[in-house]
Amino acid sequence: MTPPPCKENPTPQVSLPLQTSPLSQCIVEIVKNPQKKTRLLIVEDSDVMRQRLLDIVAEVEGISVVGTAESPGGSIRAIRELKPDVVILDIRLKKGSGLEVLEEIKKRGLKTTVIVCTNYPYSEYRRRCRELGVKYFMEKATGFEKIPRVLKEIMSVVVKHEKSDPLSIMKRKKVA
Repeated sequence: MTPPPCKENPTPQVSLPLQTSPLSQCIVEIVKNPQKKTRLLIVEDSDVMRQRLLDIVAEVEGISVVGTAESPGGSIRAIRELKPDVVILDIRLKKGSGLEVLEEIKKRGLKTTVIVCTNYPYSEYRRRCRELGVKYFMEKATGFEKIPRVLKEIMSVVVKHEKSDPLSIMKRKKVA
C-alpha cells in the first residue's frame, strides 16, 4: 500500500507495492526493478531554493523526489511516512531548525542519509551536524553544483549494498 503524501507535500508518491508477502514475491520485484530509484525528500523553507533543488535533482537519473517539507515537524512526519533514502536538509527552517530534525532522526533511529545544504556554514553547525551523523555538509552558495555528484555517490553505495544483500530492499518496504 502506498503511504499518503505528507500534508506539506501536494505531490503524490508513486511506488509499486508488493501484492503479497511471500519472500519469492520480493525477489521477483527486485529482479523486475533492478533500476530502483533512490527516494529523496527535500527540506527547505524557501520556495525559490526548493525549486532550484528540485530542478537540480531532476537532472540526476535514478532519483525520485517523494516529497518536500519546510518545518521540523513536517520534516519528521515526512521522513517517517515516506521513508526516503536521502534527505536534503536546510539548517534554518520555518518554525525551527534542521538540527531539530537531525536530533529526531538520530533519536528515532530513522535510516536515511542526510545532505545538509545551508547558507550558514559555521564551524559550530558543521560540528553539531557531524555529531548527529551527517556526512555531507555544504554551503548553498558553492555547494549546489556538488549535489548531483553527491547523490550519485550515495546511490552507488545503496546499489552496492543491495547487490550484496538483495533482500535488503525488504528493510525499506513493509511486507504484509
